This record gives sequence, structure tokens and C-alpha cells, in this order.
Amino acid sequence: MPVPEPPSPWLPTCLEGTASEATAGPFPFPLPATAAGAARTRQVTLVPAVSSPPLRPPAVPAKAVATLDRLTGSRVQLGLGAGAFWEAVEAMGGSRRTPKEAVDAREEATTVIRAMWSGERSVRTHGAHYSLAGVHPGPRRPPSCGCGWARTGPACRR
Repeated sequence: MPVPEPPSPWLPTCLEGTASEATAGPFPFPLPATAAGAARTRQVTLVPAVSSPPLRPPAVPAKAVATLDRLTGSRVQLGLGAGAFWEAVEAMGGSRRTPKEAVDAREEATTVIRAMWSGERSVRTHGAHYSLAGVHPGPRRPPSCGCGWARTGPACRR
């Protein structure tokens, strides 16, 4: 099946569909848009829009990104946010968090993502926001592949 021609050289994505710009026009869901970009390129490193843990349990994008990374020959990276655009997050069923709660949850999400990429047969993590209870993770990602944080700093801890 041929991949449709994108409307511009860039496939616009936003924070899991929650950024305020999403109301200005159609924004694709980041992972399928990244897959379409991967199908059209052979050397470009692809970074889907920042994944928002308040909207999606971190094991889900971890598995999706690891799968897409394997299919593209290690050309996909994951950006992980703490949460933003809280009105939109709540409108999509997510919970509003304080800045400190959001950063704490992002740190737990990073633990979950690393566990999902560990290559272990079964993984468990326990946290206040996210846990894994004996899930079969994978695909495994090399240690050099990581998860970038969208924002850090003292303001995030308040």
C-alpha cells in the first residue's frame, strides 16, 4: 500500500494530540505519523512528539517505539514529557497533576520504559503512579537508546 504524500516536508505532531495548536487544524497521532516518515526515509532519525504519561501508560509508547525502532534499523527515539496543557489532558480523560507530581510520575515512567526495554523475560516495577506486574517486555533496545526528557529544572519540582 503506498504511503500518501504529506502536505509539507514536516508531518506536524503535537503532545499526544493535546497541545493547544491541535485545535487549529488536523494533527496526526505521533506514532503512525512517525511510521509514515520512516517508510519514506532510510537515514533520518525520527522522534515522535513528546509522549505525555498522563494520557498513556508509559509501557504502551515504550513498546510501540521499541517496535518501530527495530523496524527502522534503530532510527526512532522517544521524548517523554511530564505533562502540560492540563485542560486538554483532563478533557481526554487524564488527571491534572501539580508540577512536582508530574515530574515524579515522569521519573517513574522512565523506570517503566527502561524495564520495558530491558530484554528481561518478565518485569515488575512499583510506583505511586505507574507499575508493571510481571509483564513480558520488549522488544529490547540497546543501552545507548534512551528516553529524552522534554523539560527539567527547579520549576518542575515546585
